[in-house]
Parts: sequence; structure tokens; C-alpha cells
Amino acid sequence: YRARKTIKEIFRNKKRLYKPYNRIVKDRWDNQLRKSIHAAAYWLNPAFQYSQSNFSQKPEVMAGLLDVIDSKLGGISSSRLVEETRIFRDCEKGFGRQLTLTSVKTTHPDEWWRIFGHDCPNLRKLAIKLLSQTASSSGCERNWSVF
Repeated sequence: YRARKTIKEIFRNKKRLYKPYNRIVKDRWDNQLRKSIHAAAYWLNPAFQYSQSNFSQKPEVMAGLLDVIDSKLGGISSSRLVEETRIFRDCEKGFGRQLTLTSVKTTHPDEWWRIFGHDCPNLRKLAIKLLSQTASSSGCERNWSVF
């Protein structure tokens, strides 16, 4: 979204100029990155979750998180996980501490969950699995070849 916004600004909001570039970015995004696992990782990333200006309230983000929770339960009560997502979202228990909130900008997301996620052990385990995965750059390399 930030890339598309920047492209729009570069072309001074002239739709006929920025639209072809934004279409390329949108198509690549939809084909490669619009997956439930990416939405779940986004929602669980504290740097986005606790930044009102950067956090997307689109229903597809929460739907992606719920899809991942449904597929990854593995014996964990779904009601317990839903309760833990509420605690995290609403900054309750340890998530409301000043140190916890200021650390979102300076700590890697998976490490942040290891340090501060003890109040939500099931969500913590899921967040660490999702946020500690290495991403491939091959999709980015294909995108740059288009540009």
C-alpha cells in the first residue's frame, strides 16, 4: 500500500500516469502475496498492530488470521486462541506495558513475541512460527525485471 501511495504521489495524483504502475504492483501483490498466511503474519506483527497509521482494518486481514488459526489449531482450543488475539489486540495484561509498546519499533517481531508474549502462550507459539520464517526474494527479483 505504501508503494502504491508513493507512486501516486510521484505522479502528482494524475490517475492516467500512475494507474499503469499501480496496476502492476497490485497484480503482483494479488498473485504472490495475498494469502492467509501473509495476512496472519501482518496482523500478528506488533509493529503494524500497534501503529494506528499503518494498520489496515480490512476484513480480509482478520479473515486471513482466522483461516490460519483454523488450520493450525493442533489440539489448542479455538476459543482460547480467540481470547488471546483479543488480549493482544487490546493491549491487555503484559501487552499494555510501556516497555512492550516501545519495543515494537526496535525488536524483530519473532523476538518481540519471545520476550513479551508470555500472557498468550498459544498465540505466541503461532506468531513465532509465522514471523520467524525467512522470505524468498525471488518474487521481488521477478518484479524488478518487469520495471
